[in-house]
Amino acid sequence: MAARSMGFWFALATLCVGTARGAESEWATLSAAQRAGWHAAAGVANVMPVISSATTDSRCLPGYVACKTVFAGFSVLTATAQLIFSGGGDLEQTKNLLRRGFGGDWYVTGEQVSGNRAVDVYPPAAAPKASGSTTFEPPPR
Repeated sequence: MAARSMGFWFALATLCVGTARGAESEWATLSAAQRAGWHAAAGVANVMPVISSATTDSRCLPGYVACKTVFAGFSVLTATAQLIFSGGGDLEQTKNLLRRGFGGDWYVTGEQVSGNRAVDVYPPAAAPKASGSTTFEPPPR
């Protein structure tokens, strides 16, 4: 059974390597077989441990979907702690923490695995709003 499983993954990897030249061109010009190969590789990267770190983002060892779920859960924990410790005085920071955890791509597509589009694990935080004062002002009591 293990030999069959290994054979399947080897065949899938061979298919993806065979379509690797597709990454040099635009996604729209790829043949249907090449796109299918990249979509199959993306499906594997979404759920298989370690493979997603090699194909999408080095921070995602447990599989991309599980990694994104962990990022979102951690953002809820940090946003809650930040909200408690700030006493509700810094809601923009709380929103940014949640935006970074829940924003971005929740699954990887074939286009992203092929290298034609970058994977967005979590988007950058929003720029702070400029206030009229340039000196430090303590929060209201």
